[in-house]
Amino acid sequence: MASMIAVFVSVTGRKTDRISVILKQVYDNEFAIITNHVHVYDWNLQTATITELYQKVCERVNVDLGNTILFFGNRILPSDSTETLEDYDVVANSNITLVQRVVGGVTQICGRMIDSSVQQSTYRCVLLNINDDGLSKRVAMPCGHAVTPDGLAGYVDLEIKKHKTKVTCPVKTCRAEWKSSEIIKRGLTEKERLVLETGLTKNILREQGIQECLRCSAHIQRDGNGTRMLCPICKKRGVTYEFCWSCQKEWKNKDSYSNCGNIPCDPAAEFQKILNTCPTKNLYGVQVPEVRACPHCKKAINHKQACKHILCPSCGTNFCYICLTLYNGRWLCGAYNSACTIAARQKV
Repeated sequence: MASMIAVFVSVTGRKTDRISVILKQVYDNEFAIITNHVHVYDWNLQTATITELYQKVCERVNVDLGNTILFFGNRILPSDSTETLEDYDVVANSNITLVQRVVGGVTQICGRMIDSSVQQSTYRCVLLNINDDGLSKRVAMPCGHAVTPDGLAGYVDLEIKKHKTKVTCPVKTCRAEWKSSEIIKRGLTEKERLVLETGLTKNILREQGIQECLRCSAHIQRDGNGTRMLCPICKKRGVTYEFCWSCQKEWKNKDSYSNCGNIPCDPAAEFQKILNTCPTKNLYGVQVPEVRACPHCKKAINHKQACKHILCPSCGTNFCYICLTLYNGRWLCGAYNSACTIAARQKV
């Protein structure tokens, strides 16, 4: 009876994508596939070719032939070879290792897992407000500009808080869009990925006039200008839930279609009241309101002490708390502790 071979397949490590293939001599005249075994009818070491071995192994393991390499000893068995197993000194009980080529993989930079398809960069990080010390490792964005992985995560968070619907390169002469998939490859954690993906969606919905029901989290688009809204999803579930489109709180005043009964109903009006009536404080010889609105994102900022130059914690805008002048590469209003022209109370 002819000497047959069976291919025994065992995965030695999922993370390394390396599969061990062990050839064993068997005596069987029938073709059958048994768990983890491939019995090949009428195969023997003298006639079975390397190409046939590749085909059978890939079929059994269910991998792509084009991304498969078989190693025997210190040699790679060529997948297009018509030579026999015996020609390559493969004998019964020989051990052959299958290696699967995969796209991607990850490397670690600054404690973050970076996809191996991402190129590192030696250029200065475009997200830093100070000179790059050259010590932090940087990666290249699709547009070619460099960022640090930590800086990128912080920048994404700020863009989401500024209600941006897409993340773009901060370089004014570039402004290329950075797609979510490319950002994620550059080391976002699962939490940061959630902030990016859900944040962009919420910002797009907000831009299109869509709000969220606070009871069931359904997204609702208003038809008309009314403020008293009945959630259709809650209604289908047997619950009558009405909320105010302006303040997004539950509608309390059931006798009115214009006054929800919440105090305050209009957050913007309440904030304007604070800007108009808040006390003042002395800052380098001038009296300024204790509360200002960021000139860019309009978030409330309360000055506590020290420098008059402010960095908005919400959007990262640099401005003077006294005169509200923006930083454009240099401060036009003088040093951090010098008096300048006080800006009037703001209107938002």
